Amino acid sequence: MLAEWCYYVVVIGREKTLLEVLRYLLPDLFPSDEAQRSEAAEDLQRPELVVHGIPVPAEVSIVALYRHFAYADGFLYVAVVVRPPPIR
Repeated sequence: MLAEWCYYVVVIGREKTLLEVLRYLLPDLFPSDEAQRSEAAEDLQRPELVVHGIPVPAEVSIVALYRHFAYADGFLYVAVVVRPPPIR
């Protein structure tokens, strides 16, 4: 189990970012290739990431986030806030 966790959190000598983890877990909201990104940008604005009510940048290390914001139950809860596009 620990080996699987390490695989998702560390990439050969560096910690993965929150964005990299979200691209793996939520590929529709966080597309990784350029064509999908431009297509998705038309439909949605980039989701806001919130931990403990604090907006966090997508480029933050997932390990650092876990160290500082994990709950007592051992989980890190990240809210992905998707706002609808404004009505024209």
